[in-house]
Amino acid sequence: MDAEKLTTNQLKTELKKTWQRYSAMKEKMAPLLSELRKRLRAPGNRNGKGWAAWIDDGHIGICVRTANRWADEYEGKKPTSGQKSGGDDEVPPLPDGLASFQVSFVLPEDEHNELMEAYKVLDEDEVPKIVRTAILKAANERRQNVQRQAAYA
Repeated sequence: MDAEKLTTNQLKTELKKTWQRYSAMKEKMAPLLSELRKRLRAPGNRNGKGWAAWIDDGHIGICVRTANRWADEYEGKKPTSGQKSGGDDEVPPLPDGLASFQVSFVLPEDEHNELMEAYKVLDEDEVPKIVRTAILKAANERRQNVQRQAAYA
């Protein structure tokens, strides 16, 4: 589907249908997540393949925070102060001078696993700088190549 070719009403309709599928998926996954979390957090189950590790490995395509929130909601727990109570569209305001930059892409499974292992080695506060540096370097190289090609044309 090419979103640019849809009318405004068609876009709204597609978004509503997508949201309904998302909501249904969440309702179906929540009890499963709740039960899996109980089992993987149970005493005696400390084999390195726990709840957060399994979710972080990308088996189901959601982050631990989302999985915990869905399981908590299913169990009737109230959100803690750091959790959202509503949908994923609720974004807390950022301090002045900061902006959010989100990146999402699809990789072959082996590359995804390799990237996840590398990510686990890094400190969380290092990642934005590393990603920014890599993107800026690649963009500068691309600009230089384009300039060289233009000079020879």
